[in-house]
Amino acid sequence: MSPSANYQYILPDYNSRVFGMFGGQQKYEESIERLIEFAQIEPDSKVLELCCGTGIATKYIMRYSSNILGVELNPKLVTQARTHLPSYISILTQNGLNSGIKHKNKYDLILCVNGFHYFNPAEFYDLTSGLLAPEGKVVFNVKLGEYERNKPIHYQAYTAYFDALKELFTNYGLHLPSISGLSDRGFINSKFTEESFGDIIGDLYLNRKQINKVLIDNPEAKENYIGYWVQMIQELSLGFGFRPTKDNLYSVIKKHLSPLLEQEEVLAKAELFLEARSLRRAES
Repeated sequence: MSPSANYQYILPDYNSRVFGMFGGQQKYEESIERLIEFAQIEPDSKVLELCCGTGIATKYIMRYSSNILGVELNPKLVTQARTHLPSYISILTQNGLNSGIKHKNKYDLILCVNGFHYFNPAEFYDLTSGLLAPEGKVVFNVKLGEYERNKPIHYQAYTAYFDALKELFTNYGLHLPSISGLSDRGFINSKFTEESFGDIIGDLYLNRKQINKVLIDNPEAKENYIGYWVQMIQELSLGFGFRPTKDNLYSVIKKHLSPLLEQEEVLAKAELFLEARSLRRAES
């Protein structure tokens, strides 16, 4: 199969990078949609969305409520979000721990989609428990380092990635630098397991939890995953001043990744959906 037209020397935007890591936009958004369904949002709930990013999850929250406040630290992601979200959705460009949101409102639902790893857990529990309405709940997802003794493909793909780099650098007569500077900074190496969360977390208690898996399980998703690593090496090659042809780059990456993608289902991500409520409310 030849490389698609998407494999050009264009630096990927944030969404493109994230989508490819999990087998494409459809796979990524399906997992978000499942988390929003897990949240069981009541109509017109007052929702606080922490780490709202480019607003991908926000559009699914809008199916249930228009009373949404997003919080996002990165102004570039906020700019992207504002291009497609309606004007009535408010977004604060600030750190989620900023005291500016702590005393404004009490929220029926606090959602944090793919953002828990940015917080110190104790600070996250303290922040969210203090912002909840009496019957409110916090819903968030946590990436797991492994599930049923299987690690996501990304851990194994690093070996294929470095082997592909070695081949490409050798072909262009270049010396491969230290691999420590070539890591994928967008990948979160999670240390969490299913047992990492007890019944009580800070001032919250866990009410529900659910495992979710993102699988690379069809030809399109596998091509998208290969495309992710193609983009990674495109960026790297620009920094070192060489540009392998699209066909050469694609064929080298695919050769090294294909053995990992031979299974019918490949684990891209395992995560835990969690719903927590105020411990103070439960004790009253």
